[in-house]
Amino acid sequence: IVGKDAAEKYLLTVFTPGTKGKPSRVDLLRYPDRMGRESSTVSSDASAASTGGNNNDAVNPPSGPALTSKSLFNAEEAQVQWSPRADSALVLTQTSIDSTGESYYGSSHLFLLLENDPKRPGNGSALSVPLPPEAAKDAQGTVPIVSCSWVPNPTI
Repeated sequence: IVGKDAAEKYLLTVFTPGTKGKPSRVDLLRYPDRMGRESSTVSSDASAASTGGNNNDAVNPPSGPALTSKSLFNAEEAQVQWSPRADSALVLTQTSIDSTGESYYGSSHLFLLLENDPKRPGNGSALSVPLPPEAAKDAQGTVPIVSCSWVPNPTI
């Protein structure tokens, strides 16, 4: 899922489902400078091409770590909603089965991924979105989240 900001940089979210013993994960990346790679990868053929060889292998530019990442222990799937300015995203995660036995319908969680964290300039952040105390709870006392969206006017 991609959002484009005004500076011609592209924000991407990548959801990686969990495997046995490993949690799911969502990453906020920015193309081309924060793609989650720490260094460039250049093949020996590509270096030969730069010295006059005929090989046209692509060179991956150096890239820094993801803007932010969040490990998700209860997530089988994720839905992403980009902000109108494309500088942040809401991530709704869901499971179809609650392994704790607390809910017949599984569980859902809502997170906010920010490109710029005011407390940590140059870094993003992943925040759990608190729900209002008056939200309707199910029989187990949890709040099922079925959808999320942004206010259409970003100036509000």
